[in-house]
Amino acid sequence: MTNSCSLSTNFGPTILIILAAFFFSLNTPFAPLFFDAGGNAATLNFIRMFSSSIFSVGVLLLFRNKLDLSLKTLKISAFIGLLVMGQGLCYLASVRYIPVGLAALIFFTWPMTVAIAAPFFGEKAISPKGFLFFIGGFLGIALSLGPSFDSLDWRGVSLAFAGGSLIAAMMISIRKAVIKTSPLSLAVTNNFFASLSLLAIMPFIGGWSLPNTYDAILPVVVVSIVFFSAVLCQNIGLRNVNAQSAAIIFNLEPIFSIFAAFVLLNERLEILQYFGAFIVFISLCGYQIYERKKAS
Repeated sequence: MTNSCSLSTNFGPTILIILAAFFFSLNTPFAPLFFDAGGNAATLNFIRMFSSSIFSVGVLLLFRNKLDLSLKTLKISAFIGLLVMGQGLCYLASVRYIPVGLAALIFFTWPMTVAIAAPFFGEKAISPKGFLFFIGGFLGIALSLGPSFDSLDWRGVSLAFAGGSLIAAMMISIRKAVIKTSPLSLAVTNNFFASLSLLAIMPFIGGWSLPNTYDAILPVVVVSIVFFSAVLCQNIGLRNVNAQSAAIIFNLEPIFSIFAAFVLLNERLEILQYFGAFIVFISLCGYQIYERKKAS
């Protein structure tokens, strides 16, 4: 087998991408605990991104790795940082106008966007048959989220689509960047620039809102750690997993979030959610088998 980026030939990196999706998913059930204590989304987003940058510096020092501060790396990191900040901001803003489930469904069109756009940036092209697995994953997410279409405000729909487009661009950009420089170094610089850009616009999006109780300590610590872990797994995994393969794996993120809410917040799961999760899993496995046959 010659395709070094396929799911089937890179089991270790694939596991890292799955872990990244899992760690990212844990932000969802813990974030409301921070909000209940008086914090807001922008503040939590800044804390998790800035702390991730600091944690990454610590790991660099621990392993005596060098931080890449070349002009080329700083430029791509600044661009990725804007994408990281922008996608989160658009997604959070969209739920002001449309239901959360609908916003999440529109947002998670981004794996299909990656499948279509990545070949224009040096990745392999997806065949129509291969793209069917991406559609299957999207339909599984739709069943799991059970979105409401009662409120179709164009502002919310536009913001959710914008967020999905930005994260698709972010995934492709990170994939191209980690091939040329250290994934850990990028974890430092990407999140630093994302934090800096968010800090600059903070006064225009509601400002700071720090919790006034100790109840916020646990969710802040957990969200910061899982976000750092997710970024690290994602960056390292993308060195050997192409953008399309990573994108279809990330369909697992909302599924993980739903089951995390079931375990941690005692939210009830419906039969359709289990069926949707099954479809996502089957789509992922089907794409893996398809890629293996193509590579053999």
